[in-house]
Amino acid sequence: MTDTITHDITYELEGRDEHWGRGDATQFKTPPTSVAAALTAAGLDWEVQLTDFDVQCDDVALEHNYRAIVRPDTAEVLGVVGGHYHALQNADAFAFVDRLTDCGDITYAWQTGRGREVGVVVRWAEQVRLPFTEDSIQPNAVFTTRHDGQGSARMTITATQIACLNQVPSLRANSLATWRATHSSLLAGRLDAAPLLAQAVDSWSADMVADMSDLASTGVTDKHLAEVLDASMREVQMGEKAVAEARDAILLGRRTSPTLADEMRPTAFGALHAVTEHWDHNATFRSGPARFNANQPGGRGYACRRRVAQRLLER
Repeated sequence: MTDTITHDITYELEGRDEHWGRGDATQFKTPPTSVAAALTAAGLDWEVQLTDFDVQCDDVALEHNYRAIVRPDTAEVLGVVGGHYHALQNADAFAFVDRLTDCGDITYAWQTGRGREVGVVVRWAEQVRLPFTEDSIQPNAVFTTRHDGQGSARMTITATQIACLNQVPSLRANSLATWRATHSSLLAGRLDAAPLLAQAVDSWSADMVADMSDLASTGVTDKHLAEVLDASMREVQMGEKAVAEARDAILLGRRTSPTLADEMRPTAFGALHAVTEHWDHNATFRSGPARFNANQPGGRGYACRRRVAQRLLER
């Protein structure tokens, strides 16, 4: 069973917020048994081809070494590329995902730009228990390929929060691991990379646990937290009155929140918890969707939380 929706597709990739644009995403309520089945169910089992085309200037034919990437099923021109480019079909780009299905389930498949970028998500079955909390995260391996000549086949890793307690961003440079294979080279040696990709997810999970341990073992005074909050909120273009109100609310929440253990209150983990709880639950927004958007990549709450976390771990 599948649900197909049209929406803006956003993930946190390689330590930055990346917005992939508006597209059609299919969520699989019953995980497909193979990537081929996923692509078929999502309507992504089409192919592309490279087509020669003529270029004229003042009725004079010009010689060139470019070809168009075309979807024959829609007659859509997705991009123009040079002579070294190799067309990589969706089924081929994601073939190795079948070797990862023992690790988890295919949960989403999507396209943006009418096929210029195609993606598949594998949600890891094993949850990562975060130290000192009742919270868990669930890694997702996000695979994408492009058909516009503007990028490579790649994998990145992001997280799904299982419990609503503390959305801790991964802060280490190698935590959001990335694997790439370009379309301008032969891919046979790179696409058989499933064991390395599984190791990358394990490494990402270990880094997340290490970040949480660092936060829990680092003491932070109210004075230092106030300085961190002021600097972080000003960077996201909050006015001085709003900064002061949010700072006071977060400091109060750190001291009184019933969802935070007493031994964690003086730590950087307790500080980040208070920031997260403020933006996710206590800050005033004009509507539920406005609150949701503020805490997604690109939103003010998300950006503030990430800046606070980075400053706390820099100590």
